Amino acid sequence: MIDGVRVLQVRRDFEWVDGSSHALIESRLIGPSRSYSVVSVSPKPEWTINNFEGFLPRLLDIAALEGVN
Repeated sequence: MIDGVRVLQVRRDFEWVDGSSHALIESRLIGPSRSYSVVSVSPKPEWTINNFEGFLPRLLDIAALEGVN
């Protein structure tokens, strides 16, 4: 739990038959009235991590918002 939002995260590293590789972070953010999924994937693990960490704080803010009626 981060700021009242449940964060479920999986990281996968892929190596393809052509010799290339990709790193992937997949996450589900579950807030009090909404949930979101985010995926970050790129050929370099550090890019994937930087992209994910850049988006995570804003997505936490959005997921933490209560629904508006």
